[in-house]
Amino acid sequence: MPAMARLTARLPQVIALGTVLMLPVLYANGEWLAARLTERTLALWLERGQRVPKLVWNKPARTSSISTQSRTLTARAVLTRTVGRYVLPEDSLITQVVHTPMGWVAVTFDAGAWVLNDGAVQPLPFGQRVNEVQVHQDNLWAATDEGLYTLRSNGSAARVASGTFTSLASWQGGLWALSRAGVSHVANGQIRTWGKSFGFDADAPSVLRVCGTSLCACATNGVFAFDGQRFTRHSAAGAQLPNDFATELASDGTVSWVGTFDAGLAHWHDGHIQRWTPLNGLPDGRVQPRSLVATGLGAVFGTPSGLYSVQGDTLSEWRLEGQRFAAVSALAAGDQGRFWVGLKGQVLQVELTEEPQI
Repeated sequence: MPAMARLTARLPQVIALGTVLMLPVLYANGEWLAARLTERTLALWLERGQRVPKLVWNKPARTSSISTQSRTLTARAVLTRTVGRYVLPEDSLITQVVHTPMGWVAVTFDAGAWVLNDGAVQPLPFGQRVNEVQVHQDNLWAATDEGLYTLRSNGSAARVASGTFTSLASWQGGLWALSRAGVSHVANGQIRTWGKSFGFDADAPSVLRVCGTSLCACATNGVFAFDGQRFTRHSAAGAQLPNDFATELASDGTVSWVGTFDAGLAHWHDGHIQRWTPLNGLPDGRVQPRSLVATGLGAVFGTPSGLYSVQGDTLSEWRLEGQRFAAVSALAAGDQGRFWVGLKGQVLQVELTEEPQI
């Protein structure tokens, strides 16, 4: 019998013997692999390796108190013009624009925070890696990678706490700070933190905002609402978000808007949820952190592809003197209907002009 024929005839026995010999190895490694292929591990691999939101493995919760809507948007153009321009000394990305007792302040990604005053810019003494600034009781605070700072009356910075803080908010008369450890109340130089034992299981928490009667932290695995005692997680599984990667939240009292990493906006109002996503007309699914403003009638938001607003079923693309905005990385509402827009290396103050249909 030829050698190939003999080998073919014995192939089933060889496969069977190999399977028997490999069973102990497969069993041992199967236990090892199963112990590591947890829901959290798989989600982190996907999020970090592919830059997509985390997978949700549990079934969506059924609830009669929430209704969701998704309607197609009608597009139009909104024209704006520049009424003020500030160029930062460092060509860094603007990550926040906020009004303070010192005037308007621009925070950059890696070149510190700057006061914008009559066309000039002046640095603030908070270091290079400032994540956010906040005014509380007429005092200026800064959340940075090196700690939590406040500005003294003599213009110097005083560190109140060490560690990395990502965001700040004023809530129920107090100052609150966000970190990976949880949400912290800051008072009289002391900090009390509500963390994991109170339900704070947030991955990479980034911004802290007041949402209705709660304090909400946006993270890559949802929005964590704090009522002063415990946290409640809002997620895509519970039908509250288009996906779990929440980037920003803005509220005008009873109405809240949540921006996501790549699935657009969620609109929360009286137990109803509307979703504005690329599937129903949104040109860009990514809402930038600190680039979402609730206007009472709708929301204005910045994306990597420009500046937009939603009101009812109408989507408006904002254009600067006839041209599309560059990537918008920060946004704030000013007085007289004007807006402050952060771009790379500069801050623009713009106002609306005419609003022709597309």
